[in-house]
Amino acid sequence: MDTPRLRAVLAEAIDPSGELFKNSALKSEVLPEDSREQYLNYLLSREVADLLRKEHGFDHGFFIRVPSGAFGFHADQVAAKIVERARLRSPDAAVGWLDKVLQTTKAAGKVVTALWGVPSIAAAELVQGVSLVPLSDIPSSSNLDWLTEDQNHYLPTGLSRPILLGTPKAALVRQVIIDPFITVATDDQSPRKKEPLSDYQLLDEIRNVLTAVGPCAPIQAVSWFQFDDRDLDDALLGAARMFRNHEAMPMRIETFGDFDCKQAADLVHCFYQVEYKLRKKLSIALDRLNMAIRRQSVGDRALDLCIALEAILADGRAEHSYKVSLRAALLTELGVEARGIVKATYDLRSALVHNGEAPPNITVSGKGKITSEEVTSEAIKVCGAVIVAVLRRRELPDWFEYDLNQPKAPLVDA
Repeated sequence: MDTPRLRAVLAEAIDPSGELFKNSALKSEVLPEDSREQYLNYLLSREVADLLRKEHGFDHGFFIRVPSGAFGFHADQVAAKIVERARLRSPDAAVGWLDKVLQTTKAAGKVVTALWGVPSIAAAELVQGVSLVPLSDIPSSSNLDWLTEDQNHYLPTGLSRPILLGTPKAALVRQVIIDPFITVATDDQSPRKKEPLSDYQLLDEIRNVLTAVGPCAPIQAVSWFQFDDRDLDDALLGAARMFRNHEAMPMRIETFGDFDCKQAADLVHCFYQVEYKLRKKLSIALDRLNMAIRRQSVGDRALDLCIALEAILADGRAEHSYKVSLRAALLTELGVEARGIVKATYDLRSALVHNGEAPPNITVSGKGKITSEEVTSEAIKVCGAVIVAVLRRRELPDWFEYDLNQPKAPLVDA
């Protein structure tokens, strides 16, 4: 890149004593304070943008590739960016950054899903290319800065970040290689992918499986892509973040056991060895268990728990409470106690449906009357144990032959 003239134009543009800077600063004063610097950089960059088009290959511009498609890298945007860098550092540093971006052929990056509901953990690989890591292990990026530094930003739902959840402590990360990194905007090769969200969908599926660990309720806080090299990440001119509109968003997330990273890896491994039809059922059960943990109402919890259990333990349209409670007891080896808890959860659901509300107390076989809140808390643990048992078996039993009088089918090591 022939840079002397570009350096000279940059140096002149950012000179506070120059007429261009003085006039531009005066024009930017009419804007709100949080917009002035961005507008000032734009005004200072007009001659830089023209030079990029004429002498540096920006007549059509470029695309920076990412897993979901591409970001535009065009003269007007790039000119404002290098003016900003020149003001913060120097014209030499700004031109050096641009040259580095244009000369890069391929680059490593990460698809990231930050999680609420998972505690501080040590990094662990869950499947090849996907790890669960402390948020603090993720390299610096504009999106990470946004998440960790700006405590007053808002979620797309219009609700402020739940105060008691705070900044996420953990994240799922998928390592990817972007090749080619940059392409000319006139290239025939389209920047669009056939399945642009596949990496994000994979991380969300794994997030759902993590529900069985504890059990707990991992919730997506925000997802994004970033390059490992901060210079290259800064070439993404604009912030792309993905949010999920959560149906039940608690102020705090209850946990029902320790989060074991080794178990997490084992269960994710098992999940992807299960045949597709059962995997779909397990996904429904995990999603409903996650929802039940987030619920405040015991009646709503009971509804979600019954759906979760029926997704993998029921067959046909007959009355389910008997067979589901029996099968839960058999699979988990928790015996009569688990069966009583599941049966009581069905009673709670029935009360909600037929009476309009769940009672504060419910009768549990072998225990007498206990609070409905305690019943649903124990049912969450039983439901988690059922899912873990099915995952480790990698299949459902033949229910016709599987009863209390038969020995338990051996588990396959995870």
